[in-house]
Amino acid sequence: MRKIFGILFIAINLFVIWFIFTNISNILIFLFVIFISGLLINGYGGYAKKEGWRIGLSFKSYSSFIMIAAIISIFLSFTASFFFIKWYWVIFGAIYGWLITGGITALFKENTQILSLLLFGFSLLFGLFLLLLSFVI
Repeated sequence: MRKIFGILFIAINLFVIWFIFTNISNILIFLFVIFISGLLINGYGGYAKKEGWRIGLSFKSYSSFIMIAAIISIFLSFTASFFFIKWYWVIFGAIYGWLITGGITALFKENTQILSLLLFGFSLLFGLFLLLLSFVI
């Protein structure tokens, strides 16, 4: 039953992500991915402690560099989204992002640490690429 729920969850999310990403700009994709990765990094420690999973050093303390960067990215991406789309889409995206992070954490378990760091790095590189592209065009 759990595998069926996992497959259904992934299928629904892929459809929603396809629908959203075909109708929005690159900057909104960047803001959404960095928001999700920040939530994953920020929320993993408490969830892992409750489940008894191992927690990496970067995820244990809120004073670590990666946790501070994740908290700042959550705040800035949420705030910056208001400048690009209507407020109700930002609220919908925040709720949907929170649901996605819960599903990713439940599906990937301890591997969420690696996945969240990869997503965070990818989103930062994508944002840097968009910034450089804006100077060229």
